[in-house]
Amino acid sequence: METAMTESDYMFDPDRRFLFSLSREIDAWLDEGTEDSPETRFFVRHAPDIFRLLCRLSFDPEVAPKERARLFWARVYFINSVDVLPEVAHGPAGYVDDVAVSAHVIDGVAREGSGDTLISRHWGGDGEIAEIISEILCGAERLLGKGRWDLLRRMPDEI
Repeated sequence: METAMTESDYMFDPDRRFLFSLSREIDAWLDEGTEDSPETRFFVRHAPDIFRLLCRLSFDPEVAPKERARLFWARVYFINSVDVLPEVAHGPAGYVDDVAVSAHVIDGVAREGSGDTLISRHWGGDGEIAEIISEILCGAERLLGKGRWDLLRRMPDEI
């Protein structure tokens, strides 16, 4: 019988604090009725669950070491507020690049043999994770621009 991972198995204290503040910030932003596009709201709404998925996958021994390194890199990128779309300048809409990069890395885990089953097993959010990742990857270039998205897609591959 497989034992389910507990939060302490895959999250350090800074991760927990970040996830707590991220969830509160996004809930407040969505509740206040932002004027951002529906696509931006879709990306940002999934940010906490995508971050949690990064954490869970990065500690799963079934994930290849190279992919786990990419997952850790995506976690650091997500937490770092100085990035392509800084949250300090864009508010919660600044998480669009973080979600896009994370979706790209998670998609890489699925393609490298770990598969959608592993990803689905760790998914704790609403909806089908494979569909959500696909929608994020399809919209990333529109929201970020081709140049930014090309740069962001290459970054985790340099690890």
